[in-house]
Order: sequence, then C-alpha cells, then structure tokens
Amino acid sequence: MAMIAWADVCHVLEATVPLYAAMIFAYACVRWWKLFTPEECSVINKFVSKIFIPLLSYQVISANNPIR
Repeated sequence: MAMIAWADVCHVLEATVPLYAAMIFAYACVRWWKLFTPEECSVINKFVSKIFIPLLSYQVISANNPIR
C-alpha cells in the first residue's frame, strides 16, 4: 500500500495556496472593501477571458516540447 509522502503534500500546498489566497483577496476587494464596481469587474473579466488567457495558453503551449 503506497502512502502519500509529506513532501508531496507540501508540493501541492505550495502550488494551490497562492491561487486560493489571490482569489480570497479579490473576493474581499469586491465584496467587503468595495474597491471595484460591478462595471469594473465586468471589464476585468472580459480582459482576462479575451486577452490574458489566450496569451497565457500560447506561452504554455509554445514552451512545451512534445518530442521529449
């Protein structure tokens, strides 16, 4: 029976904690601190979906070596 090593758990936490921290911070900025209006959030969402995600996808795909 294979057990999950503590090092593996640490690697998973190192990858996921910053993402969840950023999501919680963004939620707090909008919901509690009122730093962004709903219109500004809509513009940010459009920017992310139409510009940032395609550029990030291109970077990940172009850095991949399928022959290796």
